[in-house]
Amino acid sequence: MAQAGLAAGAIALYLDERGLVRPWRWVRHAVRVPARDGEAGQRAIGDVVDLRARIKARPPPIGCTEWPAGRVLLEWAVGEVPQDGARVLEIGAGVGVTSLGLARTLAHSAGGSAGPATAIVATDVCEASLDNLRENARANGIEVLSATDWQAPAHPGCIHIGAWDAAGGDESVRSLHANLGIDPHTLTHVIGGDVIYHGFGDGGANGGLVRTMAALLKANPDIKVTLLLVDRFSGGTVAAVSQVRFHSPRVLTIPLCLRACAGGADTKFGCPAPAHVRWLESTRPPT
Repeated sequence: MAQAGLAAGAIALYLDERGLVRPWRWVRHAVRVPARDGEAGQRAIGDVVDLRARIKARPPPIGCTEWPAGRVLLEWAVGEVPQDGARVLEIGAGVGVTSLGLARTLAHSAGGSAGPATAIVATDVCEASLDNLRENARANGIEVLSATDWQAPAHPGCIHIGAWDAAGGDESVRSLHANLGIDPHTLTHVIGGDVIYHGFGDGGANGGLVRTMAALLKANPDIKVTLLLVDRFSGGTVAAVSQVRFHSPRVLTIPLCLRACAGGADTKFGCPAPAHVRWLESTRPPT
């Protein structure tokens, strides 16, 4: 009987892990809010905000499943994105851990803010993922605004959400402005985690994404673009992003000992990987 009970329990755990018992579930993350200069003791170092997300145990759609890179990118973003005046575009936002976590931490520290609030727009190409992202925002008390309201003054505790395909090169930049009303000249940061995959080839999403980043930086050379790449298999990110050959590696002090490579590389697409683009590379998938 005991062995049968153990076997039944193991089967139940396996089915649950595979998403066959609970295809959807809620997860919680504790997000540490870093100290920022000039806060004059407004809050203690080490404050933590709670983040909830509704996720699917298994894809499809891929954007409704939580991937660890989103949490790693969030840890980087909360220490790098200014509390005031920034305009942040996330590509491939998925369940929203990065954008929603950033919005939560910024709202938490808004008491010491004197300038215009940082605005965040979370985008994805998948409508099902965007619907889930909106639900996750509401579950965290974050006001959901349309991406087309981008020009309105931002306020703490809100996020813009909209559909955008970032793999179309120049056409993606045109649609960003024409369909969402987001002028690249207003952006200060573009971020994305785990948005590049092995095997897409020259004509696939990887190449289009490189062209889109180049087009954005051509329109606004001051945008800070940060893409977190995940090395899942032999060959690593070099295989995953076979189109780009990096130069001038340097070390950044960011979580999980990520290595940053500045651009200046040639690509197969007739456009250089701009020096403003920083590719953060992990030597193994974060856990």
